[in-house]
Amino acid sequence: MTNTWPTFPVDAFHASKSLFRTEYGSPITSHSFREILTQINKSLTNHCLEWYGFEWTKNEIPHGFRHIHISVLRDDPSISLKEVQKRVGHVRAETTDGYIHTLDENQGKSVKAITQFIEKIG
Repeated sequence: MTNTWPTFPVDAFHASKSLFRTEYGSPITSHSFREILTQINKSLTNHCLEWYGFEWTKNEIPHGFRHIHISVLRDDPSISLKEVQKRVGHVRAETTDGYIHTLDENQGKSVKAITQFIEKIG
């Protein structure tokens, strides 16, 4: 997201490389993130079959993104297990391995549906 403001309105706002940012570039609050996910879940529950051809049976929560994050990092052979553990704060490899999931076709559809929904509202 590109900052559309020449300067930030308050010193507390700062540019960030966070995935989820305000229009000013600062990270959104966890409360705001949960509200966004609630809107996504409601909309997809009501329209997913019509829009994407499958029934929405999930309830996305912020912690799910931690699983996705770790799975994507572990899928990259150039990123070591130790590096992932350090990034997410795990001491034991078994803890990190518990977060790893392979995406099946339905999960891929879910990711696509969320991405397209965010593009519609964003």
